[in-house]
Amino acid sequence: MLTVLLLISSLTNAAWTYHIHILNTHEEHGAAPCLTTCAGTTSRRSTPWETVHIDPHLPAPLFEGLSNIVKTSVDISECHFISTPVVTTTIHFNSDDAKSLTFLSSLVSGSSSIAETSKDSFSVYLHGFQDTRYPLVAAGAGLFIDVHWTAFGYIC
Repeated sequence: MLTVLLLISSLTNAAWTYHIHILNTHEEHGAAPCLTTCAGTTSRRSTPWETVHIDPHLPAPLFEGLSNIVKTSVDISECHFISTPVVTTTIHFNSDDAKSLTFLSSLVSGSSSIAETSKDSFSVYLHGFQDTRYPLVAAGAGLFIDVHWTAFGYIC
């Protein structure tokens, strides 16, 4: 009976085993058994987006006319990474309450524009709507746009 239980236990554990291979990172690698995946989303209908103000002293024409940018920071400290992980993001345009606005999701740019990545957080930047008749403001983004993310990194 014990042999059967051990065999079932071994098969069950084997079925849930998976492997992660990180080929390149910007920092030193940890040990292979220390690799982990951590994933999550920001709050639906209440992601805290803020308006980014462009420094007017930046050289034109590189930044001329650049506006309509919002940013949110995502806390990943509960993942317990020891170095900066590899982070992938997508944005989710939730329009459950406003089905007639779903077309606006195709006008938002910057869904994979992450910056300021560290072991504890990262930021996502969105550059408004392609159609200037619909400016993207932080309050509106908070109601309709949340971030889905996955991070791969080392915990020891």
